[in-house]
Amino acid sequence: LGVLHAVRGVGTGIGPIVADRLIASSAKPTLARSTALRVAHLVAIVGYALFVLVDQNPALALLAMLLWGAGAGANWVVSTARIQELSPPEVVGRMVALDELAMIGAMCGSVLAAGLMIDAGISAVMTGWIWVVTGAVASAALFASSRAATSVATDDHSRTVV
Repeated sequence: LGVLHAVRGVGTGIGPIVADRLIASSAKPTLARSTALRVAHLVAIVGYALFVLVDQNPALALLAMLLWGAGAGANWVVSTARIQELSPPEVVGRMVALDELAMIGAMCGSVLAAGLMIDAGISAVMTGWIWVVTGAVASAALFASSRAATSVATDDHSRTVV
């Protein structure tokens, strides 16, 4: 268990570094940030999905944790930087606090719901797949709804950037 957490920790360091390098090398940083968030979500979801498939395979478990950590770490860093970039200075702290509240609330709610599902007789693997699909659908819906706003974004901030 300790090794799995350590590998996930390594992933949370690698993910933001890779995302930052991709954003920094882009001629359009606003678009690159949006793309980095989408890729980070996808990498994390692939990590979650692989973890559901582990079934006593240590190498797959390590890969799953590395991807999960890289995706989650990149998402956390890029989204927090984006909140700081777009929020008026007088509300940045509140916005970051709301982001943290939403993240912690989602973690608590999903773990509680997964426990209830398992207590109701749904297998742990099926519960895992339900959450992988739920996360993928929620991410797709979120990105689809933000696509219109992102398409009007410009790097010179002459229009609203979302």
